[in-house]
Amino acid sequence: PYGLSTLLVLINLGFASWIFRLKVSTQSNLTVVKPLGWLSRLTPELYICLTPIVFGFITCSESLVSRADLISFTAGVVQTDFDPNAKWDSVRLHDHIEKIEALTVSASQPNAKGERPDFILWPEAALPISLDSQPYINLLTRLAIKAETPLIIGTIDKEKTGYTNSVAVITSEGLQRPIYSKRHLVPFGEYVPLAHILPLRKVVPINEDCVAGQGPNLFPITNRKGQTAIAGALICYEDVFPALAREHAIAGANLLVVVTNDAWYGREAGAYQHNAHSVLLAASTGLPVIRCGNAGWSGTINRFGQTKAMTQNNTIYFSGQSVVGPLFTQKHLPETFWVRHGDWAVSIGGLFFAFAYIWRRRQKSVD
Repeated sequence: PYGLSTLLVLINLGFASWIFRLKVSTQSNLTVVKPLGWLSRLTPELYICLTPIVFGFITCSESLVSRADLISFTAGVVQTDFDPNAKWDSVRLHDHIEKIEALTVSASQPNAKGERPDFILWPEAALPISLDSQPYINLLTRLAIKAETPLIIGTIDKEKTGYTNSVAVITSEGLQRPIYSKRHLVPFGEYVPLAHILPLRKVVPINEDCVAGQGPNLFPITNRKGQTAIAGALICYEDVFPALAREHAIAGANLLVVVTNDAWYGREAGAYQHNAHSVLLAASTGLPVIRCGNAGWSGTINRFGQTKAMTQNNTIYFSGQSVVGPLFTQKHLPETFWVRHGDWAVSIGGLFFAFAYIWRRRQKSVD
């Protein structure tokens, strides 16, 4: 992600440098160069920055990969658009259960080509019920049987040490293990830092802290052709921590599943900006992403970072369901440079920066 971020910065700097050089300084005044001959004034920086763009258009295509090596998935994505505060209201629980059941069954139906999704994806903490409730497990199992499709759900789980924000797989046989639990919790949202020292619970309405999960628990997903992928889950803002996705890739994942709420952002740019992190993760790890938000952004991101959003009436903000895909992965995806080597390049860059800073300071002292 650092390399891609640097590339994005350099591309923008290249364009900025080109625009600046379209103006020629004459003494203290700036005069605008006439458009004629503007191609001759393209800066070297801009040529360099256009190179990866052209390279990407040429090489970043699933068609360049042998179809025999591909595993394809389609997913029924359920976007509930529940109010993030009202979702925890027990009075509305029955209505919310009925709504998500109806959307799930609808998402499982064959499309115009007679194809059905390989699994159905719910958003983060879709219902305020813990997996330690056997009636809840029974309800989910009956729903998976009715839909004739496995469910991948954002849910609450209860461990010995407390509640977790988790992702679980439900099939016709019931709850499947392992369960992935969120490892990077939101301070003052899922736990209160220093609550044992400072009286912060008086101002933060959290009676009990969530517990962080341990390790990149992966789970298998099998499509209707019998092909199996290994999925790694990220919950909420975990996609802004690239090390988590890298751990999934190293552990053997060839698909990322991101579930989030994002209704907190309203109908503005927040959901798009949050999704941009998932785009960088897909390109950095080489893993395709299927994403489900309570209120959007939902859709697919291929391993090159190309997106396909789920929309209704030309907006990502809606309550409903849709089948997204196909999204392609491979049994053994080639590791990207970053997955293989990690962040050591950042340390080297820091050393170069420190050396340049010290050298410049010495040059100034000599002058």
